[in-house]
Amino acid sequence: DHMAGEVQRQQAEILASRENLARLNQTLEAAVEARTRALAESEAKYRVLVESAPQGIAILQAGRIVFTNPALERMTGRGAGELKTAEFDVGSLFSSESRTAVRTALLGTDAGGSQVPVEIQHAGGRSVHAELQVAPLLFQNEPASMILLSDVSTLRDLQDRLVRGEKLRALG
Repeated sequence: DHMAGEVQRQQAEILASRENLARLNQTLEAAVEARTRALAESEAKYRVLVESAPQGIAILQAGRIVFTNPALERMTGRGAGELKTAEFDVGSLFSSESRTAVRTALLGTDAGGSQVPVEIQHAGGRSVHAELQVAPLLFQNEPASMILLSDVSTLRDLQDRLVRGEKLRALG
């Protein structure tokens, strides 16, 4: 009789444990679902931000471009497929005068580094004046560098016109 009572008590404990486990599992599933939804929303916001950014963005790993945004493709006149090939030389995006500054910026350890004036060689032959900024980051759990390029061609043209206008005014 004592044995039967003990068995019933243990069965009741097992049942209570299973019910408790089922409740905890539901709570955990709800939390995972909420976090998954929040992550998906965050990724969608990030994607919209990066894809619509006016700055050209590239991510380099081991000397290769592994990510680009549409602004970079417009600035360079090259598609993502060409830019991300293993054979593509990142230095070829820049004028020969800018390549040393680009290499120095890429080797730098200045997190969020300073802006470096560079000249992009557009695939169509024209030059694009830009400011380059390099920041270290982890991309897909591997060390990488993010390159940000801001097109300053219009600003540069306006500055040149202003200087010419001031020179003409000074002459007479």
